[in-house]
Amino acid sequence: MIQVDRDGAIATITISRPGTRNALPIAGWLALADAARAIGESDARCVLLQSDVPLVFSAGADIGEFAAFTT
Repeated sequence: MIQVDRDGAIATITISRPGTRNALPIAGWLALADAARAIGESDARCVLLQSDVPLVFSAGADIGEFAAFTT
């Protein structure tokens, strides 16, 4: 779902959930935050955030999880 690659000082975060048009569940948002934190603590000088789903960056949050939430 979230993949981090490094090429020298460039870090690339790739979002990959083609079945949901890259809509991220809570675990995906947490993984994205962990990736950003790890890159911030590294010697990376640049971050590229990309999608590997053609024609889509991200549909946002995966609202399919919302039904399980209670207040």
